[in-house]
Amino acid sequence: MKKHSNLLGKDLDPKNDMELKPREDGDVDVRYKNGKMSYDEYVDEVETRANNQAEGKPLTSSTMGYFAGFGKGTLKKPYKENN
Repeated sequence: MKKHSNLLGKDLDPKNDMELKPREDGDVDVRYKNGKMSYDEYVDEVETRANNQAEGKPLTSSTMGYFAGFGKGTLKKPYKENN
């Protein structure tokens, strides 16, 4: 069986953590690290990996982003005076 992630001679899934299983109805079941993923998410992930590869970056990110959250915050604003 042909590997799904070989595009233009580059393997975009060297760790084999993405899996495609065609169904009889023509749709595809996609799994990423043993979790379900939509086909659109799969296409986005492959596109991101192709862009990273083209830019000389690692295919997958080993860092996790942080979300600061919503709310008033505690940073002092130079344009506001504290009374």
